[in-house]
Amino acid sequence: MQNYYNVIYKYKLNPFLLNNTFKIPQNGKIISVESQKDNIVIYALVDETEVRTREIDIKVFGTGHKIDVDILTYTFLGTVKMYNDDLIFHVFYRYL
Repeated sequence: MQNYYNVIYKYKLNPFLLNNTFKIPQNGKIISVESQKDNIVIYALVDETEVRTREIDIKVFGTGHKIDVDILTYTFLGTVKMYNDDLIFHVFYRYL
């Protein structure tokens, strides 16, 4: 079955929470992470007609912060600079 993506969705994260979990359409694909104003946002390709969903678990770690999960079970998405580059966050995800 071929995936049909017809829109890019944006999901806003809280950089100060270790756990950010949300649902996306079943065949959605995480494609990037960026900073936008004072937020971290993740973009995903999705088929907006898909009614089934799946959960995504996002982990956000600041540089120098302890990683207290098995990070090798996650995929590195990217690094985000915020607050005039004073804070640097590293974002990982996995599908649940």
